[in-house]
Amino acid sequence: MARAAHDVVIVGAGAAGLAAAGALAGEGLDVVILEARRRIGGRIFTEHAHGRPPIELGAEFVHPPADATRRLARKAGLVLEPVSEGRLRKEGAAFRPDDRWEGVERLMAGLEGLRRDVSFDDFLARSRAEPVAREAARRFVESFHGADAGRISAKSIAGQEGGGGWRLAGGYDALFDALRRGDGARLRLGAVVTSVRWRRGDVELGLRSGATVRARTCLLTLPLPILQRQTVRFEPALRAKFAALRGLAMGSACRVTALLPGRLEQPESFFMDPGSDFPVWWSQGRGPWTLLTAWAGGPRAALLAGAGREAVLDAARFSLARLLGRIDVRSFHYHDWDADPFSLGAYSYALVGSNGARKALAEPLEDTLFFAGEATDVQGNEATVEGAIASGLRAAKELTSRLARCS
Repeated sequence: MARAAHDVVIVGAGAAGLAAAGALAGEGLDVVILEARRRIGGRIFTEHAHGRPPIELGAEFVHPPADATRRLARKAGLVLEPVSEGRLRKEGAAFRPDDRWEGVERLMAGLEGLRRDVSFDDFLARSRAEPVAREAARRFVESFHGADAGRISAKSIAGQEGGGGWRLAGGYDALFDALRRGDGARLRLGAVVTSVRWRRGDVELGLRSGATVRARTCLLTLPLPILQRQTVRFEPALRAKFAALRGLAMGSACRVTALLPGRLEQPESFFMDPGSDFPVWWSQGRGPWTLLTAWAGGPRAALLAGAGREAVLDAARFSLARLLGRIDVRSFHYHDWDADPFSLGAYSYALVGSNGARKALAEPLEDTLFFAGEATDVQGNEATVEGAIASGLRAAKELTSRLARCS
């Protein structure tokens, strides 16, 4: 291979890649980012149009504690709005999780006492909780974690809670636009990496266009399925990562946002429709508009998305009519992440017996290949933007240390 042209090449301009780029360029390193899409942000995808509020097609919430995300937002001068957990009311009736939720919380607390890892389904089968609580818990896990309850590690979700957090007032993408303005790295959009030839201190990446990019080191922020399916060819192969990749899976999530004129009585609310394809909804008031977002996760979401866009939107219309009757919906907004070739799913989860898989996936190879992204988070923030950002900052420190030793 020819002499490296850059200090670092980052594959992916999502949360992890952009956070790392800012940290690395701030150290005076020559950094280039290769992004397959024609936009930055990865699984953060905010849709903007004149006269209406920003609409998130991907990640929406800043999940607590989110120290790294909030720090970057403050530095960029962005506003974080607390998420309300009120109940949506219509004609005096409250659409809310039913009284079984306390039973679900007690059941989930039992995960803390597990001695041997099992799937969440196996954990439920051994539980003495009421059948209705077990079924509600299964729906919660599949929805919140985007996971198959028959495959997800019960130990991996012990102590994890949903709810709360913040939104970025101007849209999630504002955070990454701000990061790009100050990171000093060169960015190439539409740069689809197809191969990575590497040896210690030298990396050559082949692009679909036929071009090549060379660098001393490479930071890979590829989503989990891209590595698992070996969509990118590595020479030599990443054999040291095979066991870690087998211990993780990519979950599915399906979300549709409806844009409504006017404001609901309680415009900031969460509510449930357990019998529909979309068991969870939430609302958000934005100026003269209301956004109503439908959410499904896990196998239910994968089946729904696999039926096609029109089937997804029809399911959202049906669920919304069940909850609120006939209302004026100006438009529906949806992106199929399972079918997106550069994500192939929503976010990762751990399989039974996979303790240490995330840490193993995050380990650098030969001080030359480095790894980041939510699937490599080891601080309990996996499957979140916070986890992706923190992993990018962690990898940047590892990379800076390596280059300092070799200079």
